[in-house]
Amino acid sequence: MDEDTRQKIDRFLGANRAGNRACPIVKKWVEFHKLLLAHRPAAADKPPVPYILGGIGAPNAVKHARLRQQLEWAAANGCFPAAIAFLETLKDEDWFVCRLELWESPNIF
Repeated sequence: MDEDTRQKIDRFLGANRAGNRACPIVKKWVEFHKLLLAHRPAAADKPPVPYILGGIGAPNAVKHARLRQQLEWAAANGCFPAAIAFLETLKDEDWFVCRLELWESPNIF
């Protein structure tokens, strides 16, 4: 991954963290994953799956790290522009928000 793309990922995720946004809400994260799958080159591994269903209770820091992994996968597989464009269009209500001091705690529903 080139340095410019790495910096874009860092800035995007840094801004989300500063806004207490851990990851997209389930519906939007599923849409994002489908976008990655649609752009997957034939020889590439599948993109990292979002923490939904059984993973929904994972700490927000873990979910945020998975979003980074997905963006890094997108960069490595030629679909970073589409991936970041999708995430940048999400509204505030499309993000799971949690106070930073609780990011390491499991989510209990």
